[in-house]
Amino acid sequence: MRVLVTLGHGLGNVIMATPTVQAVVSLGCETVVGLDKIATGFSDVFMPWPGVAKVVLHGETVTGPIDRVVRTYWAQHGDKFGVRARELGPLPIPFTTHHEAEVNLSAAQRLGYLGPLPDPFVGYDEPGDVGLPTSGYVVCASACNPNPEWNRKRWPDSHWVQLAKCVQETAPRNLPVVFVGAPHDSRPWMDAAGLNLCGQISLRQTGGVLKRAVATVAIDCGLAHFSAALGAKTLVLNGAGSVVKNRPLGPNVVLLQSPMTCSPCHYTERWRACENPGQCLEAISVSAVMQRLEKML
Repeated sequence: MRVLVTLGHGLGNVIMATPTVQAVVSLGCETVVGLDKIATGFSDVFMPWPGVAKVVLHGETVTGPIDRVVRTYWAQHGDKFGVRARELGPLPIPFTTHHEAEVNLSAAQRLGYLGPLPDPFVGYDEPGDVGLPTSGYVVCASACNPNPEWNRKRWPDSHWVQLAKCVQETAPRNLPVVFVGAPHDSRPWMDAAGLNLCGQISLRQTGGVLKRAVATVAIDCGLAHFSAALGAKTLVLNGAGSVVKNRPLGPNVVLLQSPMTCSPCHYTERWRACENPGQCLEAISVSAVMQRLEKML
């Protein structure tokens, strides 16, 4: 059987859909993956993909017959890739009670998959000579979707500056700090606070930086999912975002939740009603992050 699995939206969403691809591959299907317009921008992270026959990008047409389309939650329908075949979408399972990866997997279960949730898949490259410390370092991933809707996921710049100082001055490790992200994530203070690689290396090379790190501290963003999927130690700072739906997949994930009693509020009425959306993440103190980070190390 030849199956098209469609994946879509941001980096974190696509990573949470990769277990569904792994499930289809395990059924012995010839698996083609289709990425939507947003996901096309980071497609190289998923190529080559063991067990996947082909990755098709937005605007391309799948060649040859397709027997079934397995559509994950945020993805395009098969006709966007020129495919008209029976389509199996996710079951109507609410995000309030299930992880996004579990909702996606329900589409593969309709195809016949009966096993547990497979591990996520991401690829990476060694970063090369970019000035990385050789004796270990901590990565800070403050990257956030530029859409103002997601400003509530930002940890204040002043907190990041203070965290970087604490990490570098805390004995006996005195670990250097590396900042990663896209060009628009770069801030002037990063050059003084550590090694600023935002926009300086590819996403695959960023994966190599995350893989080699002693630990990564990240907000709820695509890079948190990337680090977790690589098996790296990942400390995720969470405010309003749903822990049930969004917790990054990986064996070494620690989640630090805002101390505010109203968080998390995503998928509740409080999400829209909040008058100060950034307060819950701001309430996570640098000292709380350092305490959790030291336990991880």
